[in-house]
Amino acid sequence: SMFIENCEKLKDIKYKHFYYGLIVQSGKGSHQRLHCDFDPDCNLIDASSTNCLILHLPLSTEGLWLNLGKATDDNKINCNILHVPFGQAVLLKVNQYHGGHYGSIGNTRLHFVMSTTHVESSTL
Repeated sequence: SMFIENCEKLKDIKYKHFYYGLIVQSGKGSHQRLHCDFDPDCNLIDASSTNCLILHLPLSTEGLWLNLGKATDDNKINCNILHVPFGQAVLLKVNQYHGGHYGSIGNTRLHFVMSTTHVESSTL
């Protein structure tokens, strides 16, 4: 499967730095401005590699939703809403545009960063 193939690609990467936080939905669901979880001026990471990844893990039974965006040649962003069910997770490269505060009040997710190098960024 594609999942197993992707895991095989990551198995030899030596992740040494881990950062985490809980995101709790405190109000009505809303669109969040699309963003990347890295500071573009930070030269400690190669944003296009798998050396720094972001895990979104739903901790609520309803799961979580992310708005995933992809920049186009004309500087627009195409978006797709992804639902991640409870019991599953999504792993994004650090340069993946995403956003979204969706779900019921109290919806909780784990936001987990793993990197091969120390990341000094105000956006993680």
